[in-house]
Amino acid sequence: MSALVIVPDETLNPLALLLKARISAIAAVLGATQLAEVCGNLGQRVVKRLLQPAPEQEILLWGRVESGGFTVAWSSLTPEDEVVQIATAAADFGMISEVFASGRATILSTPELQSDSWSNLEQRRGRALTGMAAAPVFLFSECPAVLSVATYHSNTSPAHSPRESLAALSDAAMVLSRLMEDFMIRACVGFEAS
Repeated sequence: MSALVIVPDETLNPLALLLKARISAIAAVLGATQLAEVCGNLGQRVVKRLLQPAPEQEILLWGRVESGGFTVAWSSLTPEDEVVQIATAAADFGMISEVFASGRATILSTPELQSDSWSNLEQRRGRALTGMAAAPVFLFSECPAVLSVATYHSNTSPAHSPRESLAALSDAAMVLSRLMEDFMIRACVGFEAS
């Protein structure tokens, strides 16, 4: 069995440090309006495949907005225009804010979720939430995004507990992180990101 061994070229260290600083600075200011592009179609397809949401579940990618707070950058449900750049979450309290601040995945179900007090997601979708799981998306040590699975009340489908999907959600957030980092590196060095 052979193994691939990559030996770093010491002459490239200054360039690598410069690129690392540049990419970290970009990740620190990445907002909701840029997240869908950085996530890309590949990232969206991979997340959907990994999480395989039930009909009453919606995958959401949340990002920061300049005015403070958070908004949905991408949604797995159609019509996306009901929530993308419209559904918001409070900056100083609520589940999404807590995941951004702590960098830790979490799950809440009703009545603890109380999403109507910190988000307009239920209002925008016109459906009651029964639970939500959320995990941070880290890009070069920064947390510019949160990936969540929202579970809506449904009379036709069996109830899904968001607890079933926390490990899968955390794994999907990690894979999405790597895909987004790859996109950013390729874009910064001038390679076409595909």
